[in-house]
Amino acid sequence: PTEILRLTNLTQLELSGNLFSEEEVKDVMVSLGLFFSCNDTTVEMELTTDLYPEETTWEITAEDGTVVASGGGYSVEFFVHDEKVCIPSDACTFTLFDEYNDGGPTVEI
Repeated sequence: PTEILRLTNLTQLELSGNLFSEEEVKDVMVSLGLFFSCNDTTVEMELTTDLYPEETTWEITAEDGTVVASGGGYSVEFFVHDEKVCIPSDACTFTLFDEYNDGGPTVEI
């Protein structure tokens, strides 16, 4: 058999043959978290969920209150989620929410 796809340490994607277009390769890399492009401000964070991860959400808002990035839908307890988002330079407020208001999730930006 001919090797057409190899993932190496989830940091490098090698393709050979004519099975994938450049756009398909980029889509695969984006879905695996291997490709990130931002023309504005990149925010990287580590969010650690608590015993009730589904209660945790977050948002980044611009000065006028417009939500420019948000996250949630977590399902794994006590897990560190690496998040990377592209936001406009005027985004200035990060808010971490705990639906039940009992605290627990933490974030490092």
